[in-house]
Amino acid sequence: MEVRKEGFRPRVVTGLSQRREMYATRLRKDNRCAAVASKRNKVNEAMISEAHLHLLSSLDPRLCDEKVKLEIKMEIIKNLLDCHKQDYDAMHALLKELRNYLSCDIKVNFEIAYTTGLIPILINCIGYFNTPISFEAIWSLINLAAMDREYCAEIVKYKGHIKIYKQIDNNELLENCIWVLTNIIEDSAEIRSEILALGFMNKLMQILEQKNLKISLLRVTTWSLSCIMKEKAEIITNNVAAFLKFSSSLLKLEDQEITQSVLKALYNLTLMGKHFIGSCISLLPFPELSSSHTLLALKVFGNLSLGPRRVIEAAIKGNVIPAIRAAIKKGSEEMAAEGTWIVANIVSNGCIEELIKEGVVEELYRLMEPGVGCEIKENVVTAIESICANGSLSQRLSIAEGDGLLALIAMLDEKNSVELLMKVLNSVENLLQIHEGEYENVCAMRFDSLGGVAQLEDLQMNSSIEIFKKVQSILDQYYYSDQSEMEFALAASDY
Repeated sequence: MEVRKEGFRPRVVTGLSQRREMYATRLRKDNRCAAVASKRNKVNEAMISEAHLHLLSSLDPRLCDEKVKLEIKMEIIKNLLDCHKQDYDAMHALLKELRNYLSCDIKVNFEIAYTTGLIPILINCIGYFNTPISFEAIWSLINLAAMDREYCAEIVKYKGHIKIYKQIDNNELLENCIWVLTNIIEDSAEIRSEILALGFMNKLMQILEQKNLKISLLRVTTWSLSCIMKEKAEIITNNVAAFLKFSSSLLKLEDQEITQSVLKALYNLTLMGKHFIGSCISLLPFPELSSSHTLLALKVFGNLSLGPRRVIEAAIKGNVIPAIRAAIKKGSEEMAAEGTWIVANIVSNGCIEELIKEGVVEELYRLMEPGVGCEIKENVVTAIESICANGSLSQRLSIAEGDGLLALIAMLDEKNSVELLMKVLNSVENLLQIHEGEYENVCAMRFDSLGGVAQLEDLQMNSSIEIFKKVQSILDQYYYSDQSEMEFALAASDY
């Protein structure tokens, strides 16, 4: 005995080990208290929020980092969910805390929630308890589904989307159900079809038919519809007419989120098939839209402008032209690109006069100057080429006698692409072909007086064979032949 005492070395108690032991003791004591309270069915919100969370808040940062602290917290919540799921007050307090935990948009929180298996626990809470518990569980699933597609897959794996859809008739849960189902729908086309087959879109349309709806419900409903309308499913095509009926009144609400969602839905529909809303484009109040929505509205009409002439005529009646002019004149480069592309489509459909009357064509000349983006220039030159080729005499003369001819001459620069130069040369050639009555050869003379011939000769010296031949053809036909020189001199004497 004495020998053993002599060989015994007393344990050195440090501050670090003492705190670790104190934490372990407190944790065991707290677990025993929780177990006893569970048996007596006397667990209350105060015990959960104060005892366990006080323990977590008092952890020494030197003993564990933030991730460990979060893992301990999630494990405690999970254990309490398992132990006390028959205690409604305790369950509600825990789920509310968990929802707040997943609302802070910190990625590590979501990773811990996923790895600790909380998703199936949340799904089991839906519909099994009272409405407030289902409300908090679905809200947590909203946050998870919005964060990562992996979490959406986990929800689907445990049939969470089915359980959630079954709660959609509960008005207190309606908004949350739409939120989480839409997040899942956006992640998977297969699940989208499955949820639509349950009647989800019909439910959304029924919501729009109701009166005096909360603005928050309208927002989430229109957002959901904008996400659904991405494929030619039969259930979608069957509801398009009903959605269009509501789109005008929804846009008149002047709510930023609703307007954005409605325009996005219309845009998706135009990608699916222009015939869906071609006749309803005049419903869109383009001039009244805020600048943040004008681009999306223009994209809607941009897709539709590829369709038949009746679509463009309906849009013109809906005051789309002033909005296009504003986008070209004052908008961003992206808006100018979209606006000029629409103009090119309108011109190709023969609706030229309206663009000239509204001053849209005049705005195009400014976008032919150096420094403007290639996409915008391409759209502008395409539109001008189409007017010069297919426009009436007065429409072509509006370019030849205005600033259009000067803008075309400025575009005769070897720095431009061969494709762009060919369109410019085609436009010039079509203007020089104007030989009707008093206008005979006047365009050719004005082109030369503005330096056009000299520009052509310079371009011919440095360009490709294709450009060389085209320029030579124009010069030979209108300036170098004996007949053209005689006609040119006569026109100049009368000018």
